[in-house]
Amino acid sequence: MRKTVVEEVDEFSLIEKKYYLKIIHPGDAVNFPRHGDSVAVNYAGFLEDGSCFDNTYNRGQPIYFILGAKQVIAAWEDVLPVLSRGEKARIVVPPELGYGDRGYPPIIPPRATLTFEIELMTFTSVGHVERLHRERKLQS
Repeated sequence: MRKTVVEEVDEFSLIEKKYYLKIIHPGDAVNFPRHGDSVAVNYAGFLEDGSCFDNTYNRGQPIYFILGAKQVIAAWEDVLPVLSRGEKARIVVPPELGYGDRGYPPIIPPRATLTFEIELMTFTSVGHVERLHRERKLQS
């Protein structure tokens, strides 16, 4: 497993010399997700003008995805293994780690720098999920 390079820059940490991260609320500092884990994340995404383009908090439900399966933008894939369960952070994402030259019309313009408030609600290892499915099959 590679080590994540973190430098302090003002109140933000520069992660892998790619994007800025600031911890808003600490997590448990013990449990960290790994690639292959199923994660539950709440987030709010903001454009450079400060307008919110998406927000799971308003929908009342986090999003779920497999970390490392490229189901989300590259910055999230890099940041989530650094966060512990329950941790909330603000990340500033350059275009090349977000939606790039194309953007995501009509919501996100081309070459947009985005800011996310991202909260790692919980995660489950894939092995744990598979074991639960096997146990449920045996019980039925």
